Amino acid sequence: MIDVELGNDTYTLPTGWNEVSLEMFQKIMELNNMYKDYKSDVLFSLDVFAILMDTTSDKLKLIDQTSFKILTEELSWVQTEVTKDIDKEIIINGQKYIYPKDLNSLSMGEVISIETIIKEVPESEVLVNILSIILRPVKIVKTKDGESKEVIVPFDNDYVDNLLEIKNLFRKNIMVSEVFHIQSFFLTGGK
Repeated sequence: MIDVELGNDTYTLPTGWNEVSLEMFQKIMELNNMYKDYKSDVLFSLDVFAILMDTTSDKLKLIDQTSFKILTEELSWVQTEVTKDIDKEIIINGQKYIYPKDLNSLSMGEVISIETIIKEVPESEVLVNILSIILRPVKIVKTKDGESKEVIVPFDNDYVDNLLEIKNLFRKNIMVSEVFHIQSFFLTGGK
């Protein structure tokens, strides 16, 4: 992240996809889906910049062309593909979340939920919804012989009851580069 001063305000800008939360990415995808409705490419750019800077495009409309050019250069990475920082675990607020070791081991309930998501939710929401199903918290349990063992919290009714809370947690705390490979995997028919 870098700080940029525009007028009397200072904004924090991400320097790459690894600093863009799922929430920001979802908003950018929603905006991108409306691109054909824009009559101005500059306005579209300002709206994207506003998302990344956590401000409004109305505020950004007040900057001059030189400042706009600087912003465009600083945020040029937006035109690149999301790079993939694949990790086997993600820590949020001290809680470890991991993927199943083998996606073919997903339960039929998980598979049905993922298929339903892909068919029913807008594309901008697919990633966070799939993540809420497959990226699950780990808990420590004692085995019969007294050893500690990590296990993934099951996809049961208790877990499903908390999906909205989990999605919101993921939106705010996971960077898109950490998980983008998941969307690519499921949308391209990965097995």
